[in-house]
Amino acid sequence: MFSKQLKPVTLSPSTLDDVKGLVDNGDWNKQTSGIKNFKQQLKIALNKNQNGRCVYCERLLVENCPEIEHIAPKSIYPEVQFDLQNLAYACHRCNFPPHKADKDIVENKEGTYSNWSFKIVHPYFDNPADYFETGRKWYIEIKSSATEKEKEKARRTIEMFELNKSSMIEERIKESLWASFDDDDIKRILKITTYRT
Repeated sequence: MFSKQLKPVTLSPSTLDDVKGLVDNGDWNKQTSGIKNFKQQLKIALNKNQNGRCVYCERLLVENCPEIEHIAPKSIYPEVQFDLQNLAYACHRCNFPPHKADKDIVENKEGTYSNWSFKIVHPYFDNPADYFETGRKWYIEIKSSATEKEKEKARRTIEMFELNKSSMIEERIKESLWASFDDDDIKRILKITTYRT
């Protein structure tokens, strides 16, 4: 998310036990009841944690085909396919080619996952305020006071998810306008748009 840093979700120990030790390529797609339960509980927790918004573009997930996203792709890093720090909820657009998909965004894999470094702004490990200007939410700007490395990471994130594509900006402007209306404004707008002569 470009507006706030997230914390990884937590799940019950019994739900985590269902997937403990699964590190082989293809484990994610197995149809066991334990894996199905893990994914269902994960979707609920991620949706709540992200306020129903895509982890990358912040569009409403309910309107944009949400998918569980492996930040470090499971096809390349199967050892972290069930790691809660590697899982987020993304819209189909951001999680599919030509955007993120299975692109390797890991810059350096040293030690445990929380010590890895990434080529894009990581939703759990990086504070977006260090990378992006937060004044205007509809156009995403790289923070002028960021280090060169942070600017490069921010640039890659903006480009990978086309955050400043005109259609994305338009969606954010529309949402911002709707959010500025109170209930009475919305009732008047609906009355006008449904008025029949």
